[in-house]
Amino acid sequence: MKSFLLVILFATTTYAQTEGEKMGTFEFAEFSLAPRGFVEEPSRGGFELKESWIGFAWKRDESLGGEIAVGTADLVEPSIFYPEVSREIALTKAFVYGRTQYLDVQAGFLQIPVGYEGAFPEWEWALPSTRVRKSGWFTKRDYGVQFIARKNQFLTKLTVHNGESGPNEDQKVWYSGLWRILTNEGYGLLITGTTGRTDERSTAGSLAGVGGEGFAFDPLVASKMRHSSVALYRKWMRHLILFEYGTGDIIQDDNKKSYDWGHVDVSANFGGDLNGLLRYEQSQSDRSNPDTLIKSVGMGFSVSSKDRLSQVTLWLNKNEEKAKINNDEALLIFRINSNYL
Repeated sequence: MKSFLLVILFATTTYAQTEGEKMGTFEFAEFSLAPRGFVEEPSRGGFELKESWIGFAWKRDESLGGEIAVGTADLVEPSIFYPEVSREIALTKAFVYGRTQYLDVQAGFLQIPVGYEGAFPEWEWALPSTRVRKSGWFTKRDYGVQFIARKNQFLTKLTVHNGESGPNEDQKVWYSGLWRILTNEGYGLLITGTTGRTDERSTAGSLAGVGGEGFAFDPLVASKMRHSSVALYRKWMRHLILFEYGTGDIIQDDNKKSYDWGHVDVSANFGGDLNGLLRYEQSQSDRSNPDTLIKSVGMGFSVSSKDRLSQVTLWLNKNEEKAKINNDEALLIFRINSNYL
């Protein structure tokens, strides 16, 4: 892996030729780096690197190509329903694509479009990640194939994938879909949904239940899982207003346990490069158990560079649980991108 990285870091553009004919271009595709400092109750703190990657692309022409990226492991952590995987650097994207007038197809290691955050790359988020996404409620990236159709203001994605964010240990297949309407004025309606099955071959060792997020989930029992979300938002200039709600079910031995989550996000530009940030988030991993209800309030501000390729964010977050846990936090995030924020 280290040798591979050294080669691609020094090769910004290369051309493959056969009998004098160009076979495509290889280039840096994107770069995103987000070091951060954090302070968390009780008496924890330090520095870390999250949501960072470097990506490369090969393109034969507009209809055929591929992308690959290496980055921090938080981008590819499996959902909490699977065992934890310990690593620092991981392959965060690797797929080939084909494009036609009516349908795009991607196959490989892909971003799974779950919720508003899963519908956009991390560098495009106006606020830090939600508590439920950080806690692994959803699959972020996975091996599979994705079909994408665009028509004017409409976007549809259908992904068939493993579910485990890695090898398909239980040989089950998951399905995730996204449907979006986005007007020229920045008004958006986003609906996502996922369904799949698990068994003990893939979930043994999960911390989703006792000792984890409090889901009514037995990792040694086969399960059917499904969840969906709907988001209404407006994204214009440097402003964002977002309302999102999601709900899901875990079905094991004919017993159904439900969970839900939701949040309201506001990013308001005060003029120039300064934005004020505000979030209210609520989640309940087991609707039949009131002790699993968690409410979070976050606020802060961000300052962008004039070219909007870099940003500094100060974020304060307070959690309120039935059984109080000292886990309030403060984040100072530095981000630089090759993409226009």
